[in-house]
Amino acid sequence: MGACRARTVTISGGARPGVRAEGAGCVGLSHELTRHFGRPGKPTDHAVIESFNTRAGAERRNAYGLETPGEAREPINARRMDYNAHRPHRAYGNFGPRGIAFASRLARAVEAKQPTLRLAPLREFAHSIGDSPMLSRTWPAIAAALLATLGVSLTALASSVPRTQPDGLGDLDGEWIFVEDRTEGRGLEQLGPPMASRFSMRVEDGAVVLNGHGSGHKDVRIALDGSKTEVTEPKTISRYRGSWKDGTFEYEVAFERPAGAPEGSIRMIRRSFRVTADGLLVRVAVEPSSGPEAVGVYRHAEDIAMPAPAKATIGDLAWLAHAWVGRRSSGSSIEERWSPPLGGAMLAVSRTINTSGKMVAFEYLRIVERDDGLVYIAQPGGAQPTEFVLTETGATRAVFENPRHDYPKRIVYELSAEGGLIATIGQTRGGTPRRFEFTREGD
Repeated sequence: MGACRARTVTISGGARPGVRAEGAGCVGLSHELTRHFGRPGKPTDHAVIESFNTRAGAERRNAYGLETPGEAREPINARRMDYNAHRPHRAYGNFGPRGIAFASRLARAVEAKQPTLRLAPLREFAHSIGDSPMLSRTWPAIAAALLATLGVSLTALASSVPRTQPDGLGDLDGEWIFVEDRTEGRGLEQLGPPMASRFSMRVEDGAVVLNGHGSGHKDVRIALDGSKTEVTEPKTISRYRGSWKDGTFEYEVAFERPAGAPEGSIRMIRRSFRVTADGLLVRVAVEPSSGPEAVGVYRHAEDIAMPAPAKATIGDLAWLAHAWVGRRSSGSSIEERWSPPLGGAMLAVSRTINTSGKMVAFEYLRIVERDDGLVYIAQPGGAQPTEFVLTETGATRAVFENPRHDYPKRIVYELSAEGGLIATIGQTRGGTPRRFEFTREGD
């Protein structure tokens, strides 16, 4: 209120009995303002306010049959938001405030000749006008009218939209999860992903952006014209170069290391990616070579079938309910403490303590009944939960799987002949699972 500079205040209320203006009077006294009251029976003294009140009454109070302030609050608030954001105003050429703001931003973007102007702002504008029941025009026509009003040609807008990508390149976009090893000559225990178990690619104009491809590099943009992308680190310079040819995206990364680097260090990695009916076929070769070219199939999570669940109840896993402790080859101690089955669930907490007595890892675990089966839910480090479905069960054995997870995809618990607990995690098929051995605490 201290910023007020008006000298005269017009107070609506003379034409409406019961409206008091003491608050306004106090404002007038404290700021030396002259009060001007509308005359009773003379709505033309404040025509704009009367017009607003009439429209508000017709659109909200009368339409909804409101009787109490509580009932009025929601529709009146909705009208306020509509009026301030969506409703067309004559002063704006019958466009809404948000539409005008959008057009202004769009005009500045086109005039600045930004290299990439996506159509997301147009969708945002469509949403802004689509909510309004008072605006019946379709948004493409209005967007065109706004651009024309601001002197922005649609030709300039079209020239700012990214060029059409080569056929099939867009199929690489998204996150990919390892499904199957197809490398020739590998034994069952050697099976595994040819690169990371999970990675992503983002297709942009004339380039593919890599994440999770190894070396700890993030958002590596590889141009398709063969130009190099260089990533400099304290001890290594990595140079990426890629291309798109005959439906296959290929790139190589060469490593430049200082003198004295260990012999046999990888000098170059070549990778190719091709979308097939089975999924994304990935081929990886390294220099110096350490064996045949590695080949694997990856798919999007939604394209990976989940296994059929086994029927069981939480009571079938009562043998797991103990405090289990063990020790790793590194000397670190490990433990899992499982509660008895109760209320359709078993709960557990796991932690790892290093040789210095410091906790270096922990995990929240639970097994719950669902749809006549059991689901194992893991939260390592308190992270977001990952679920594994029970696929096999016996008197002292339980197998949980989730092929959509990167690693592990398979978790197995079983009692040993000596009464200890063996837990293994690994791929769905093949590879060398990680093994954890426990005994009952106190034994």
